[in-house]
Amino acid sequence: TDVIRWPVHAVFLQETDVNPSDMGNIAEYFRAKDVAGEEGWQVKFGEVTATATGPPRARVFSAVRKPATMWVPPTDHTTRDLIDSGQWTEVAIPLNGGKDVAFFANLYGVSGASTGASEKYRENENLLAKAILRMAAKGNVPYYLNADANIDTRESEVLTAAMNDSVVTDVTLAHGDVDDPQPTFCAAGPHENMRGDGCTRIDAVLANDVGAAAVKKVTYRWDLVVSDHVPIEVELDASVFDTLVNAPVLPAPIEVVPARELDPAKAKNMLEVVMRKHRPELENALANMDANAAHNVWCDMATDFLIA
Repeated sequence: TDVIRWPVHAVFLQETDVNPSDMGNIAEYFRAKDVAGEEGWQVKFGEVTATATGPPRARVFSAVRKPATMWVPPTDHTTRDLIDSGQWTEVAIPLNGGKDVAFFANLYGVSGASTGASEKYRENENLLAKAILRMAAKGNVPYYLNADANIDTRESEVLTAAMNDSVVTDVTLAHGDVDDPQPTFCAAGPHENMRGDGCTRIDAVLANDVGAAAVKKVTYRWDLVVSDHVPIEVELDASVFDTLVNAPVLPAPIEVVPARELDPAKAKNMLEVVMRKHRPELENALANMDANAAHNVWCDMATDFLIA
């Protein structure tokens, strides 16, 4: 009930642990019109997979307001691995009346990846790497990865390398305090300006360069806290995707070979040779008063003279 009232276009939830028997009721609840009379939501659960401590659950859940959404099927092994993990989903949302489209992925990292357990850290790094590869495969299409990464982006080798190479931007970090970023998780309950033990920054929104350019504002919604994570709201300026960029295309430089100094007598002799070669064509063109033909012959004569 709390989530469905949020005044946003799309919601991406992680660590949901939804029982398969409850998925139908939840989906139907979201699909119905909400209390404000707005159109309902289209929903997508992650693949149901076994959890470490209990029965199979859906670990991620995405909901986007109708009607303009479409779900993206797997197209390659990397995408299939992400879907099979049960910790990733992806949706494409048309923008600007359908003229543009942006991709939004939802990822839940491996629990315990930041606690020093090397096997979980490596498993999480592998999952993050595949998610970044999926983002990179979209090229210049705006792409956003909404993640409970279970690790600070600055402590992940994969994400650090991707950020250093400008493959992705941590927009939550870029639009906040870079030197002392706001933690997003606290087991005792998140609150504004929280710091100290048990408070970590394991949630982030990552974007490619095209997507990052459209980020208008990032807000931590302390007023919407319903768990031990603070919701992160990202406001996009979709008009950026319609921006026209005029880039001058300059001609390639032409290498000019310095002219040779010619002996006047040799130059005169070369000109006479060229004239004798082309005189019949030139006289014929002049006799027929064909200016174009005469011009072409003259150009041939000049070319022969210059390369002689």
